Amino acid sequence: MYLYDKKIKIDDKVFNQYDDMPKYVTKYFGYESSYVLGYDFVRNDKIYVFIFEKLPQLRLISKIDRPMYIEFTNYNYNKKHIYIDDICICYYNHGYGSLAMKHLIEYSKSIGCKYISGNLRYADVKDHKDRLFHFYQKFNFSIYEIGENEYKIRLDL
Repeated sequence: MYLYDKKIKIDDKVFNQYDDMPKYVTKYFGYESSYVLGYDFVRNDKIYVFIFEKLPQLRLISKIDRPMYIEFTNYNYNKKHIYIDDICICYYNHGYGSLAMKHLIEYSKSIGCKYISGNLRYADVKDHKDRLFHFYQKFNFSIYEIGENEYKIRLDL
């Protein structure tokens, strides 16, 4: 279920709409501009998708409190450009990163972004370049080499 056209504010009332939402979500009540975008499934695990516009961060939340998020910056507000600062997914090759990216792309489109970009860090490229390239190419990102083991990514929306 995707709610990009209708975000639900994170507060006590959210549990009335989603009675199976993990209760530790209450730790996010203090964040301004925090919304539930909807939910999805990965390997029969119901994953809630949250957006924290002030951080800004797209976070996946399941029954187990594990770090699963994409931190981004919304640069050039008039141009609507999302810049990916960091991706932190606790399990590799399970589909969580793909789920997060899918929702970041849909969210970016819903707020009128023209493109998503970012830099691939040397440490990440050094350790798992093939996996990173496969991940971004799966979502049609272009990858540009800008130096030795330095790359930029870009997806026009």
